[in-house]
Amino acid sequence: MSDQIDLEFDLDEPADKVWRAISEPELRERWLGANDNGVDCEVLEAQPDRLLRLGWRETSPQGERIASTVTFVIGANAEGGVRLRIIHDDFMTLAPEPALLANDPPNGQWGMQWAA
Repeated sequence: MSDQIDLEFDLDEPADKVWRAISEPELRERWLGANDNGVDCEVLEAQPDRLLRLGWRETSPQGERIASTVTFVIGANAEGGVRLRIIHDDFMTLAPEPALLANDPPNGQWGMQWAA
C-alpha cells in the first residue's frame, strides 16, 4: 500500500464555495461517493476556508477495514481561483472485530461470540 496520495487541483471557484463542498458531509459524500464505499469519517481539525483534516475509515476491495487521514488544504492560485490540495496518508489496517468470551453458553461451557 502506498504511503501517501498527494493531489492538487486548480479551481475557478471562491474558497468559501470549495470549503462548503468539502466540509458539509452531504456535499462531500455526493462529491466523493463516500457512503457508496462504506466510508466513515470524523473531523480531526478544521480551519474554515483553509484546512480540513478527517479521520477516514473504509473497507478495501478485499474486505479489510482501513483507517487513514484525508487532509484538504485550500489556497489561492496564480489565476485568482483556488488551489485544492488533497493529501491521503497514515494508512493502517484495522484489526478485525475482537471475539468476546461468553460465560453462559447453551451447553454450559465457555464459548466465543463476535463483538457487535
